[in-house]
Amino acid sequence: MNVSADQHNSDLRRVAASLDLTLEGRASGGEFGAEYVSDAGGQDLVLKIRRGSDHLLMWQLGVEVAARLRRDGYPAPEYLAVGAHGEMIWSLQRRMDGAVPAVLEHGHVVELVDLAKRHEGLGLDLPLTEADEPRVMLAERASLEFRQTPPLKELGSAIESTLTLTQDAVSGIDDICHGDFHHSNCLADVHGVVGVFDREGARRGDWRFDVATLAFWCQIEGGAATDQAAQHVLAEAERLCGADLLARYTAVLSARVLSHQLKNRSDRVELTASSITDKILALLR
Repeated sequence: MNVSADQHNSDLRRVAASLDLTLEGRASGGEFGAEYVSDAGGQDLVLKIRRGSDHLLMWQLGVEVAARLRRDGYPAPEYLAVGAHGEMIWSLQRRMDGAVPAVLEHGHVVELVDLAKRHEGLGLDLPLTEADEPRVMLAERASLEFRQTPPLKELGSAIESTLTLTQDAVSGIDDICHGDFHHSNCLADVHGVVGVFDREGARRGDWRFDVATLAFWCQIEGGAATDQAAQHVLAEAERLCGADLLARYTAVLSARVLSHQLKNRSDRVELTASSITDKILALLR
């Protein structure tokens, strides 16, 4: 949903007031970011909101998945509550230690790939839904829309062709998938990665899609990772997925980010399309 920064901030103030929370400043990560808040007892917390009460069940599932991972020692956030306020949904979690790394180093991506591997096989008892990753149908729909967008026609054709030619590539469905496992959704300190947040959208899917997502963003986002780190995670994605499945996942991710930007940040579309074309088009079919 296309929401301006002003509207988001207004919504944030309204939800925080309903929960008796004091806004303390924007947290790192995300299109608008979550917000640091404190409650009446002085606890340091993080509040995240989104328009669309129809997403509440998905967020509740993501919070349940995070709790399951935490019980196994995974550095996921500790969510205190998730709920709705009018058309808004919200989550409240304890603030985690560490900070979003300015640049992912080689050691960070090694740890992140290992954390993604821990998602394997943990989704067997989760419900199967149309929202399970990698949500290829949304990418197919977006690639058709790109035909009507001059800067995206050629790239859209490559995405559409890749999705067609890789139909036989097998995705896993029995894992937990974060769904947005990238450089801005992790926390680190001097010892390494200490947290992976933004887990409200976690669902059933293929854990390798998370590795492909990390590789995708490390390639196209300038300065997101050192060259060594970007090369390492791409090699890991190629090894774990194989050429056809990685091509399919890269096509899905390309369609996803470009579709989102067309709706929300049209000023970024040409730059992102150029980066995808220059840096990862060779991965497509």
